[in-house]
Amino acid sequence: MAPFSAQLGPITARRNTVIARLRLVASPRAVAMAERAVADVRGMLERVPELAPWRRRLDEELQAELGVQALSLAELGLTGARGLALFLVRDGMVAILPVADRGRFLARAAGIAGDGPEHIDRIGGATCREVRGAYACATSAALLDTLGQGKLASELAAVGARGDVELVGIELPLGGAAPGRLAAVVQLERGAAVIRGVVRGVPPALADRVGPAHRPRTDPARSIGFAVADVPALAGSEAAGASASGEAASAGMTGARGALDGVVRSLRGPLSIDVPAGALLEAEQALTDPAPLRVLLERCPELLEPLGIAATFADGTCRMTLPASGLPLDGWIAEDALRLGRRGAPSAGAPPPIPMTPIGAELARGAWGLAFWGRGTLLRAAALPAGPPGSLSDEDRLSIRALALLDELGAAVRREPDGDGLAFVIALRTAFANPDDVVARLLAISADDIVSGRAAAAARPIAEAAPGSPFAADFAAGELGLLIPTAMVNAATRYGLPALLRGRRP
Repeated sequence: MAPFSAQLGPITARRNTVIARLRLVASPRAVAMAERAVADVRGMLERVPELAPWRRRLDEELQAELGVQALSLAELGLTGARGLALFLVRDGMVAILPVADRGRFLARAAGIAGDGPEHIDRIGGATCREVRGAYACATSAALLDTLGQGKLASELAAVGARGDVELVGIELPLGGAAPGRLAAVVQLERGAAVIRGVVRGVPPALADRVGPAHRPRTDPARSIGFAVADVPALAGSEAAGASASGEAASAGMTGARGALDGVVRSLRGPLSIDVPAGALLEAEQALTDPAPLRVLLERCPELLEPLGIAATFADGTCRMTLPASGLPLDGWIAEDALRLGRRGAPSAGAPPPIPMTPIGAELARGAWGLAFWGRGTLLRAAALPAGPPGSLSDEDRLSIRALALLDELGAAVRREPDGDGLAFVIALRTAFANPDDVVARLLAISADDIVSGRAAAAARPIAEAAPGSPFAADFAAGELGLLIPTAMVNAATRYGLPALLRGRRP
């Protein structure tokens, strides 16, 4: 791919360099795919009767803001045959827009066309005109004269890849000793995206949350989900990585915080989780001292009750039932390791082969401080705990629909050798990655069918009719592969993000 960014380059003043703080460049392919994504969502709202309230809201917003009934590039005077770019600099902003019909674009943007020989237009406080064959807008006329030639490749070299969308940020206030820098690319496919990037200048309090790199313990030929994480590093314990003697553990087991610290100090190495096809999950966490975890396991009924998880303890095993799925899960200690899975369950034989997707296999081969990945479909799930039939609100239906469209999610991060940099990968795939006929049939399955568990019977013939589609493999994988990604996202939202923000404060 010949990057659109190579044609645009950095912003340079005639005499002095204007230091860009943010440069975002999208190729023509990215612009066209964004329009396709909007059309897919619009088509879903039009074809699904239960989402009619959201379609009406969208129509009202488009009419009020842009004076159009349907959002498309042509309606806005734009085209998918050109790329776009945004540059934020110290002195203002410059944007290069894929304008195809200047008159229509100005009308939709409430702009004023210029009458002079240079056709200098006004949109709010911005000045716009054609520069080297591209339509550009800036917060001042002088900035339009600073567009020059250059390359972003050198700043993106740390990423090791190019993308349909490329982002470079410098002088970012991340809180580290040096100004922060970010380089990232977005690689797009229909219904799917992979984001790769490197961020530097991260403060130690944040970088230390990413532990030593480990490879996930998983089988690329049969696993539908996995995770690997250094829990002490994520917990931010000052004693992370230290061995805990019995006396130290006992001394730390005073109060809830002391109990948690004692548990964290007793962990050794990464927590590894694997979800083989046809099984719930298999997890292992090595321990320097089993005592703190044994105490928690014995108290699991009372500790899990506030979370809505029913549990019992007997014969050294905490047996719990996951509330969202009704699935049983055991926790026990064996050979100085905490284990999660089904203790004593008879082997069901080798799970069916469901090879990982390319991005799943890539993450499985790598070594990461934190990584998780999973694939599957909610349409294979049993009944969901969403209240009695007919009680779903419009918001509930939209949320259930959105979750049912998610078929793959993964993320991974590791520290760079210099210590203040983090490399990351984020991957997402939706049902829209399937052929149009498959998507249409999937959208015909209602939210009530998903909640009641009837969706599996409706989805099975769709998978059988399109055996080569991504959905066929997702349906074979089931819903359990998505258990880890959704749990990790929930944990990051509820606990990880606040902890990181606390660690960023001086």
